[in-house]
Amino acid sequence: MVGYSGLVEKSVFFKAQSRIASILINHHSIDKQGVPVCQLSQNEIMSLAGIARETVSRMLRKFKEEGLVSVSRCNIHIQDMERLKSKLLEGSGSDLF
Repeated sequence: MVGYSGLVEKSVFFKAQSRIASILINHHSIDKQGVPVCQLSQNEIMSLAGIARETVSRMLRKFKEEGLVSVSRCNIHIQDMERLKSKLLEGSGSDLF
């Protein structure tokens, strides 16, 4: 059985993940190569999501490791839109209990 603090931590993690995925999806455009790109800085994402910049950085690093995005200066290229959209469902909280 997962303890209460473990559930809270998991809930916060998935909510941050879902918020950032939503921002990337809703604020993207298509670049000249036809790749979806979000041109928001980490500070702008932090402000929109209402979470700490460190959390934004950690989530973007996680998304990069999973092959969902590539990150360059103020450009976040979405490599796998469908899998990124699946992060919205993971953040729903339905799997927490």
